[in-house]
Amino acid sequence: MVEFFGRFAISVSVIVSESYSKHYSEKHSASILLYGTIEMSFEVDFETDTGDINDDSIEVRVGAFEVAEYEALNKDRDYFGFDDDDTNCVDCGRTNAEHQKENHDPVCSKCATKYSLCPECGYLFELGSIGAFCNGCDK
Repeated sequence: MVEFFGRFAISVSVIVSESYSKHYSEKHSASILLYGTIEMSFEVDFETDTGDINDDSIEVRVGAFEVAEYEALNKDRDYFGFDDDDTNCVDCGRTNAEHQKENHDPVCSKCATKYSLCPECGYLFELGSIGAFCNGCDK
């Protein structure tokens, strides 16, 4: 039986998804430094010339994870790293519209104040509408 035990540190690029409601979330990329432990054991057949590992005996355990560092990357960009040019506000034309109307049209934060926010789905709907929910959730 051959056994290994060790600690590792690895830098990982990840995609972080932040959900603000059932239908609205934002994604951005981040870099994390991750620490952890790894244990491996397996049997080696020393009877052969190549010293083959018995595949049925391989055991790998990874754990004791710790996020040592976290750095948000491209917070104002989409998670592929490209500018998100197709999210211009339909009301004023500003870029980086973070909100959506119930018909999925993008709206910037400044123009979002002209709308009500549906507490069920998170979409914006016309201010002054009867009821506290958008048409889709009011049904």
